[in-house]
Amino acid sequence: MSYEFREIIFTIRELAREIVAACDAYKSRVISADDLKSIISHYARQYPDKIFNGPDINPTVKLIAGKKRAAILYDILEEYQPSLFRGVKDK
Repeated sequence: MSYEFREIIFTIRELAREIVAACDAYKSRVISADDLKSIISHYARQYPDKIFNGPDINPTVKLIAGKKRAAILYDILEEYQPSLFRGVKDK
């Protein structure tokens, strides 16, 4: 993978900034869709307390990432934990 991302995250804001950077790298074709899924899945496995807030994505992550990047997160994480997002994506 040509994109280097931080493996150890200390705060929710750091996580959100890394997600923004990964989504932007995907959008500018620096990384592939598989690389983006790998990065987001890594964060979901390692930091579920920071990326999730109950049955939804953490509001701080959604605020910093924005609507379009949050939609990408929902699509990727829906496969990761399908039962977590039933009915939430349409809101």
